[in-house]
Amino acid sequence: MSATNKTVREEIKAITNELVKTCINRYIERISVLDNHPDFVCDNHVRDKVVDPIIMYKLRNDGGALSLKARGGREYEFLVEFDPYNLAYGIYFGCRCTLNTYTRIASQVEVCNDEWQHIGRYVIEALNNTFVDLDFSQREIPTDNVSDRTYWPFWFRLSEEEDVEEVAALATKIIRNVYQWFFEKGNYKQIMQEPVEKRAKSGRPKDSAVRVRYTIDCYNRIIDKLTTSKKYCDNAGEKFKLFIHLMEKYGIITSVPIYEKCWMLEWSITDFSQLYSLFYRKIAVDIERRNSKDTIEWAYVTPIIVSKDMRNISYIKAEYNKINVDGTRLTYEDVRSEEVFRCITSIINTLFPDK
Repeated sequence: MSATNKTVREEIKAITNELVKTCINRYIERISVLDNHPDFVCDNHVRDKVVDPIIMYKLRNDGGALSLKARGGREYEFLVEFDPYNLAYGIYFGCRCTLNTYTRIASQVEVCNDEWQHIGRYVIEALNNTFVDLDFSQREIPTDNVSDRTYWPFWFRLSEEEDVEEVAALATKIIRNVYQWFFEKGNYKQIMQEPVEKRAKSGRPKDSAVRVRYTIDCYNRIIDKLTTSKKYCDNAGEKFKLFIHLMEKYGIITSVPIYEKCWMLEWSITDFSQLYSLFYRKIAVDIERRNSKDTIEWAYVTPIIVSKDMRNISYIKAEYNKINVDGTRLTYEDVRSEEVFRCITSIINTLFPDK
């Protein structure tokens, strides 16, 4: 080898090493924001063995543990990772199963895959419901190995334009919530007996701006807007909190544990639209907003409430507009039963005793 060729090779090697170092540091800086996340723990242990240099941020389950016990002595972990040895992966997230040491690996992998085949549609639906502009239906990546008796039934790659906390961390929490629900007594057997449906693309255009629903941040923004807007009474934010509480108390809505902050309607969309319209008109300051059904802002409930079949309720305005409502008055004919009428009246009177 000539001296010139050796010099060129050394230069290429030095440049490559520097580029790799820059790339690694970039991903480390991005994923390190989870150091301050209250629900994630930086822990690169697999079983009791430290796996360097992979950076793992594990999500606690509702009981505080870093893993969720599954059937057959297996355990699921929900995590956001970066592997410097696989730079093309970038930052990725999902769930990893730690297999037991006494059953054939192939049998356990088959169980993991079977569970994912059945629960996958619930995970994808929850993710697509949460992230308004993202489509997870064709985003999952299969795993090509079983390493140290651990197995990822699926994983997702974080796009370069996406934020680690806003997307990866939140999506991992959604995945964990669905798996927790899946392993609850009674749910597992029922879901595993359901036929596996082929998933289709949602047809949703991708947008670089991440809009979300059914999150704590989304709920807080609603409260802040109601509190600060001059369109509503001074204590509109607190009234809305009490409104949610009373609806839970009367069984109109129930909390949905799959999401960060979400409730499911137990009432029909029509009856609920009547109740919310009356509430909205009471907190509105100007007369026009009180008396016109066209000025009702449904965006205070559509990002935090789903229908009985777990769909978003963006169609609530259309359903409400089918009803003939005269001002703020509500009659028995407007709702499906006298019981619903009494319930609506009781909630409104509790919230606004002087109006």
